[in-house]
Amino acid sequence: MKLIARMNLSAVGLAVAAAFGMAAPAHADTFGFNGYFRAGAGTTSASSNGGPARQCYNLPGVDAGHYRLGNECNLYGEFGFNDYGTANGIKYHNMVMINEYSPGTDIGSSNARFEQMYSEISGVDFAPNVHFWAGQRFYGRANIDMLDHFFVRMDGVGGGADNIGLGPGKLGLAYFGSDNYSPGVQGSGVATNIASGRRFNFDYTGLPVNPGGTLRITGTLTKSNAVGGTTGEAISFQHNQDIQVLGAGNVLWLQLARGSASLAQNFGAPTTPTSASAWRLADALNWQVGNFSGQADLVYGHHDAGTANNSLQATANGTPINYLNGAVQGGSVAYKNTSIGARFAYALTNNLRVIGQLGHMTKTPDGQPTEKLTIATIGLGIVPDAKVYYSRPEIRLYFTHASWNAAAANDPANSGYNGDNGLPGYLVNGASTSGNSVGVQVETWF
Repeated sequence: MKLIARMNLSAVGLAVAAAFGMAAPAHADTFGFNGYFRAGAGTTSASSNGGPARQCYNLPGVDAGHYRLGNECNLYGEFGFNDYGTANGIKYHNMVMINEYSPGTDIGSSNARFEQMYSEISGVDFAPNVHFWAGQRFYGRANIDMLDHFFVRMDGVGGGADNIGLGPGKLGLAYFGSDNYSPGVQGSGVATNIASGRRFNFDYTGLPVNPGGTLRITGTLTKSNAVGGTTGEAISFQHNQDIQVLGAGNVLWLQLARGSASLAQNFGAPTTPTSASAWRLADALNWQVGNFSGQADLVYGHHDAGTANNSLQATANGTPINYLNGAVQGGSVAYKNTSIGARFAYALTNNLRVIGQLGHMTKTPDGQPTEKLTIATIGLGIVPDAKVYYSRPEIRLYFTHASWNAAAANDPANSGYNGDNGLPGYLVNGASTSGNSVGVQVETWF
């Protein structure tokens, strides 16, 4: 979400209050609406053989998301409502966001839920620069956009304080809890829902370390209340570097997690042994030079037996989402994974650009062959400003080719296809190891 549009609705609010006999507010009020959505339709080479209308390609378990250009088979939107105001000299912000998701083309079978509901207050007399908040919210996110993956994602239900001055940087402290727990069948000792737990995060940002470079340090402590649940710790070092000659910059992460904490500084698998750890090195380079703009990534991760990747995160109701399936799920084997790729845009006119992407992913469970997936996309984008990489809305026409090896095609861990996650032809000897897709899509934020 790059932009928040604000509309002064004070007069409307007064009129409504008067019409219903309510007391008029004693402060100025500003209403804002912001959001994001993507939607589109396409077809694949498999559809002519009785397959789905379209197919997307990914290796579940690679903890770096997926190469999303021409490779998103879902419909998704986030729609936020913001109330900004001042009362007694104190600033406040109330936020409510609804999201809409469908793994298919249309909205008919989609699911909607409240994604965020929180309030923030600042300017209090005892700590005028600190922002206090409580509720359910997106928190501390940092992503690589071309992968649709957040390398720091402390989302959850909780409360905390941000913007605490500490030396040259700012400190944030937050507590999150999840109550969604059931003891399972009476007497069985098996939990049917193992999401209950608590989490503490600290986030220190803006520490100058070199010319044009700052360091962010984020830490996590977790305790799972699941049957067999464990404690966990995680830490993330994020270096942000401005590179003027590129018109953008670079972000580098070094992240470590152990036990029930995740690399994304959230809850991880609740029963991960405290001795099991994971680590990841990730880099994202952005550039904006004349008509040419883009982003490149390099990710390497390693997981001990017993860990799950950091796609395991709490949803709005506290239930974890786990996209890691098959032999790797449950931590029966250790594995390592890599991801390397780039996405570019080149302006042909002020509003038309060529867009492209090339990505390569690998996953190597211990004692098993390396699984490989390569995705290439080329297309055209119509945008308000073709020279600006993040110019939106963008209407895209694209062609995608994906190829993968037999190890990836026949790994049961890749059978959990859901929206964008998985491969066709798994567990079939001689299964297809390539596919083509063509489609049209819109992506926008506002």
